[in-house]
Amino acid sequence: MYFYVYRTINLLNQKFYIGVHKSRKPIDDYVGSGRALQKAIEKYGLQNFKTEVLSYHDSLIEAFEEEARLVTPELISSKTTYNMSPGGRGGSGVGHIKNFGKLKRARTAKEKSHLSAFFTGKTFITPEGRKKCSDASKGNKNALGMTYTHTQEAKDKISAAKKGIIFSKEHRQHLSAAKIGRCTGAANAMAKQEHRDKVAASKIGRKLLVNDSGVRRLSKPGSEQWIALLALGFKETS
Repeated sequence: MYFYVYRTINLLNQKFYIGVHKSRKPIDDYVGSGRALQKAIEKYGLQNFKTEVLSYHDSLIEAFEEEARLVTPELISSKTTYNMSPGGRGGSGVGHIKNFGKLKRARTAKEKSHLSAFFTGKTFITPEGRKKCSDASKGNKNALGMTYTHTQEAKDKISAAKKGIIFSKEHRQHLSAAKIGRCTGAANAMAKQEHRDKVAASKIGRKLLVNDSGVRRLSKPGSEQWIALLALGFKETS
């Protein structure tokens, strides 16, 4: 497995995005999932972007350390980058944080040392630092704990597009048959005992964290995910 810090550059305006990625190849076709970056790719076309590896590392911990060194609040405010939050926390989404928190083996002494050194003195652990992270995430629909809602204009367009559509009897039968045996709704999701057992097992050893907005997350105390959530302002419930 390769852990590396990469940079994706817009060849038309030289604006760039820096992120952390893990892959079975020295470099693959991953360009980054940042919201601003994805919007730029939609606007300019993927052919106008180039991705390059800045550095390889022995672990995700080391890769995040390097990302934190490169993607600073000062860099973000310079408007030369598509990054929307400081490096070292897995970007604005939860994907990297989940991967970061699912080590399938015991950490080595070197990894523990790197992890300890990485979080020591980090500003986002202080109340002031958490506020800065919160301010940086405002307006980012992909940020942890945020959900996307359509504007009224978008809702009207969706509604107008569906008006007048009439499904044939055969088509409705196909749709009905396709749903047989599926757990599609919230009420049906827990219908099977097997599924309920899996959900119960997944919660063993985990505790509930809640942020000031009431967003709830389950995480294992002491894990990287737990630490990252605390850094984002989540608190353990009593």
